[in-house]
Parts: sequence; C-alpha cells; structure tokens
Amino acid sequence: MRIIAGTHRGRPIAPPRGTDVTRPITDRVKQAMFDRLWAMQVFDEVEPADGETGVALNVLDVFAGTGSLGLEALSRGATHCTFVERNRDALGKLQHNLDMLALTGQAAVLKSDVVAGNWTHLAPRKPIGLVFVDPPYAMTDEAEAKSRICTIAQQVATISAPLATMMIRTRAAVTAPPVEPWITLETCPYGSTALHLYQLPDV
Repeated sequence: MRIIAGTHRGRPIAPPRGTDVTRPITDRVKQAMFDRLWAMQVFDEVEPADGETGVALNVLDVFAGTGSLGLEALSRGATHCTFVERNRDALGKLQHNLDMLALTGQAAVLKSDVVAGNWTHLAPRKPIGLVFVDPPYAMTDEAEAKSRICTIAQQVATISAPLATMMIRTRAAVTAPPVEPWITLETCPYGSTALHLYQLPDV
C-alpha cells in the first residue's frame, strides 16, 4: 500500500494484517475516487500549511483501518483528518503510518465502535467537509446492516458543513442506500466495488 499523490506521493504505508478485519482499497480504486473528488473541487481553496488563505478541509475517515483514505486526503492538502477505528492491530499500524509520515499534528485517532453509539462529539475538528465510510462488506449487504450505515451517516451529518461530501464503499452489486439528509449524487462502479457519493444540502 502507498500514498498515490500529493506531498507524500509514493511513500509506503503499513497495510492491515488480514482482510478479515479490514478491507484494503486498491490503488486503482483509490486513484479513481480521488480523481472524482478533485473534479468535484473538494480540495479547491483548501487552507495551505501557513494558514494565511483558503478554507480548512476537515476529513472524517470512518472504519479507517490503517488509514489509507485519510492519509491520502492529507497528502493531497486536507487540513486535518479524524480517523475512527476499533481494531487494535489496525490502530497500531495507523499510528505507525501517522508517525512515519509526520502527520500526527494534522490527525486525531478515535478508538470507537461507530455502530455502538453516537461518538461524533469526540471529533476535535469541525465542521467536517469530507467523509469516508468504508465498512466491512457484510454491513452493506443486508437491510438491517444497511440501516446501521444510515444511522452513522445521519450522525455524521450533524457535525458536517453545508455541501460536505461523503463517500460510502460497498460491493458493486449493492444499490446506494438513501441516507437522509444526504443527497445521493452518483454511484461509480469499479470492478467488484462501488463508490457511492453524497452531498449535504446548502442550508
């Protein structure tokens, strides 16, 4: 696994130990995802390191694993990322990746079970402008499990900015779940996986 683009382009990152707990995203799918986010101007006018101009882009990486998506966002210019993960092995490798890339000052790591309750008040940087929700496939395959993802998305919406963008990853055969108040934008299939893009209304 590696960082694809940005200030840490080409740097390797520690992968998860196995796919039973985390499900690594391939470089091809990650590149396609960030190309789409770039085209949507998600990273436009992001606050630079000196903080003199632009706006902050706070990212939330839910079911973060070892941090591949949030780390990529930070490398491409995001201001801050809050990583949420509960698996001890994945958390250890996530912290290793942050240390290795010298990104601990732009990150917070929450050891939380996102399904068990409302944890969003623990996020230190708000409002959130970009959200990654990358759960185990089993959580998006069945109706009852999908409802949990919808609950998470509703909770995240309470700390997100107007026009915030959210990505949910599922198997390719899974229909994008409606998650109010998020507006479904599009579904992008890539082989066996699908990326579902949402946006909060501008209110």
